[in-house]
Amino acid sequence: MISLYFLMIAAITLIEFIMSKKVLADRERKMSDTTVYRWYILGLVVLAVTVIIAVLTLSLSEPQAFLLFLVTLFFGFRTLMESKYIRETRRHLISFTVAATSLIFTGLLILLRII
Repeated sequence: MISLYFLMIAAITLIEFIMSKKVLADRERKMSDTTVYRWYILGLVVLAVTVIIAVLTLSLSEPQAFLLFLVTLFFGFRTLMESKYIRETRRHLISFTVAATSLIFTGLLILLRII
């Protein structure tokens, strides 16, 4: 089951890397240019700490859909903030794709757990 987690991490990293090369340009605005940057960072830190605590406390030898759901929430929050405050950069498309990928892996894990 741990291989599914590694596959998800590899897929998310690869998707984000490839899409950032195709979608983004260096001259575009970033979240750090907005007035809500502190809230953005605070939300990401809270969600990241929640994911880390879940990794440390849950047994990864059996399927844990909750962990993948937390990762989906992390990228969903990023998508929401980027689409609301820096929509013209199209960075939210990358975050949305990664969140959708994470949601697909969550569904796959739930399906594997049922079977």
